[in-house]
Amino acid sequence: GWDAATGFQPREITKDELDALCTHFDISFETSVTRVYDLVRLVLEKSTEVEAMIDYNDQNWLPVVNSLSIPKSDLVLVDESQDLPRSKQEFLLRAGRRLIIVGDVNQAIYGFAGADVDSIPRMKQLLGVEASLTLTETRRCGKAIVKEAQRVVKQFRAHESNCEGIVRYTNLENWATEAADQDMVICRVNAPLVSEALKLVQAGRKAVIRGRDFGGSLVKFVKKFDAKTVPELIDFVSDWASRESSKEAAKKFPSDARLIAIQDKAACIGAFAEEALSVEDVITAINNVFAGKQCPRCKKS
Repeated sequence: GWDAATGFQPREITKDELDALCTHFDISFETSVTRVYDLVRLVLEKSTEVEAMIDYNDQNWLPVVNSLSIPKSDLVLVDESQDLPRSKQEFLLRAGRRLIIVGDVNQAIYGFAGADVDSIPRMKQLLGVEASLTLTETRRCGKAIVKEAQRVVKQFRAHESNCEGIVRYTNLENWATEAADQDMVICRVNAPLVSEALKLVQAGRKAVIRGRDFGGSLVKFVKKFDAKTVPELIDFVSDWASRESSKEAAKKFPSDARLIAIQDKAACIGAFAEEALSVEDVITAINNVFAGKQCPRCKKS
């Protein structure tokens, strides 16, 4: 609802813009989308009226949308700039006479938190900068690991003093017997992690998945269906996945990420339901496997 030419006009925010946000942040509605969108515009408009308190995001957003005067520093240095949301980008343009922006476009992973994944290219455009200085040598990663990363970022290289490092290959059937305590497993989607973590737990080994927020959202998702039995829950989730996938596929520009997320969520519930005797068992399993800063079983940080 904001641009440099016209300022902030929340009532002019289009349905397409809000649809794009819902797709990006995996938001779906059980109620009237039109009603929700009207409320979003109203809340944004009301949010410009500072009455009592502001939060950290407001400190960057309010001066931009209200065209407030911002004290300028001679030099502002910004690290991890690939994670800047647009309000912070606009704020920085007003806050510094000179800016030094440091970041890595290949590490823009905070889109889920509102960051602009095109932050660095956009800042270069706003600042009128064509050239930039690049840092492509790491002193952190082993050489074998850097070689693996070069499949994605070809110009990445290791400093000569780095250790060799280790990269090994295995398959899904054997990895669990090779994994040791304190090992970390990463995966592009959640469902395979859930399935493998549950196998480890059933075999008497401790395994937790980082991401309490995701675990909490799964619990709310399960409770929403108010299913009385596990088969009923599975049917409800299957119907939901089919319905949401069809809705997304019917859009003019369907999101592959959204389609994957729908199937991933359904597969996660399926993995938790596989050995469960009741819906409460499913919820307990989710709470036991997804951890925040503390392991839900041994209570260690």
